[in-house]
Amino acid sequence: MPRCPTCGLDPELCGDEQRVWYPHRNVCYRDRAQKVAERKWRELHAKEPFHDGTGKRWAKEYSPQTPYHYDDGVTVSVHPTDLSPDDTFQTERQA
Repeated sequence: MPRCPTCGLDPELCGDEQRVWYPHRNVCYRDRAQKVAERKWRELHAKEPFHDGTGKRWAKEYSPQTPYHYDDGVTVSVHPTDLSPDDTFQTERQA
């Protein structure tokens, strides 16, 4: 059975101009929390995004002394339990 390449439904359904489609909003609180965590991480490093690898020396521009971007090798995620309660990465600038 062929599927619509845009929505994945049967073309008989999505191709029917008489069919009414209602808007729907789904809220994913896990995803919302993740977006907030990522935004905090970006804002914390907006003025000086480059560091020396130790998190002690930060700079506005890339240089041989500060070659690492704050996002290099970092993934911000959320979990239902606090996996790293002593990690203050969202409130203190550190690598």
